[in-house]
Amino acid sequence: MKISKKLVSFMLALAMVVTAMAVQTVPVQAKTKAKVKAVKVTNVKKNKVTIYQGDNLTLKTNYKASQLKFKTSDKTVATVSSRGVITAVKKGKAKVTVSLKKNAKVKKVVTVKVSDTCIVSYSDKGGNHVKEVYNSRTQKYTYTVSVNGVDKYYNTDLNVSFRFETTEPRMAATNYTGKVQNYGPGIKYCTFLWVCNSANDPDLVNFEKMTDDDWFKAYKLSTEDRQKSTVERYEDDKYYKYIVATPQNSYTSLMDYAVYFKDKSTGQIYSFTHIASPNEEMNKTHREMMESIQLLN
Repeated sequence: MKISKKLVSFMLALAMVVTAMAVQTVPVQAKTKAKVKAVKVTNVKKNKVTIYQGDNLTLKTNYKASQLKFKTSDKTVATVSSRGVITAVKKGKAKVTVSLKKNAKVKKVVTVKVSDTCIVSYSDKGGNHVKEVYNSRTQKYTYTVSVNGVDKYYNTDLNVSFRFETTEPRMAATNYTGKVQNYGPGIKYCTFLWVCNSANDPDLVNFEKMTDDDWFKAYKLSTEDRQKSTVERYEDDKYYKYIVATPQNSYTSLMDYAVYFKDKSTGQIYSFTHIASPNEEMNKTHREMMESIQLLN
């Protein structure tokens, strides 16, 4: 049977239409890009942080530091390393930008405030609380200390507040009741200041009447050291006060200083002592520090 050319053409055309329709019904699998995670700084709240000048802060993120780039807006205020370590340089504000190396548009900006005021508190062990305030005009630090615990030296209760001033930074509470010391980077000398409740000290029974010889006997000083020692007396409406200076040893002109207060209303006696490196410069600094002590009870 012969098939006409018209029929063949029609059949071919029909086959092409069916094939085209079949191709169109096959779903196209579009390539989708994997979503890039946003940069999150996990150890900074609300992208703002305040740190003390001289301190370091390592930014923690949801990426490896090697995947990130760190940049600061002001290196004179705060620097940042390739590992995300921020170093506070001086008082002010700077913005630290954390971005992906492969995509700089994925970033997080942290505002860093560098402060010259620091509060350090340890109330769980020694019962000390220390507040530090820096005066940029005088370049001195004022410390307000509250102590509430057991004096381990005399084994008596110690509840006292006092204030002192010094050029030495970072005096912080320790876990030893009544003791503060400086710590951290930038510390030239290690300094301790220690207050005790000395009401039970048998050498201080006649406190307000004590002569120089009484003090020298209490310190068990040699004749040579007695000649170098001094006792200064002060009194106001609330306290009797002594400043006692004794030689550190017989070979230098360096002195140790101690300050004693007796509360006229309660009879409590508070003794302040210090330990510092043997250095002429620091000797003067500690003399000034001890002289500045004020009881706040």
